[in-house]
Amino acid sequence: MAIAYRKVVNTILSYDPSPNAEYQICVKHDDRDGEEETAAFIDVCLYCPEDEETYAMDLTSWVELVDAEIRNETKIKNDCMAAHILWEITFYGFTEEKVLREHEGLKKLLERIDNGEEELIPWEDIKKELDEDEAGLE
Repeated sequence: MAIAYRKVVNTILSYDPSPNAEYQICVKHDDRDGEEETAAFIDVCLYCPEDEETYAMDLTSWVELVDAEIRNETKIKNDCMAAHILWEITFYGFTEEKVLREHEGLKKLLERIDNGEEELIPWEDIKKELDEDEAGLE
């Protein structure tokens, strides 16, 4: 695993500088909106200062991230923060090509949903089914 991450770092370091003023990489604590039964964890996302919103970054091209400013809203050290960022950007694979393939697959799925070829399942239906399954186990 360490070799895979070393290759990712070397790939990112090989990119030409391309500052991204639109988005920052934000590293913050996430307590899942105060839910007591869920432990706090570190969240890594894109932050847009213009609209003050955060966005997922796991399907973002690494070229767009290479020189983004990093907002550290935690007390973790830089090496730990870098590990969290690497974990996030490699969620779908250890090459940018794999990440971009996943991104394209998601875009195609959204097109199929928009065209009525695919259908989303409402969370309420899934939760109801899970509750029924759990009740059946008792």
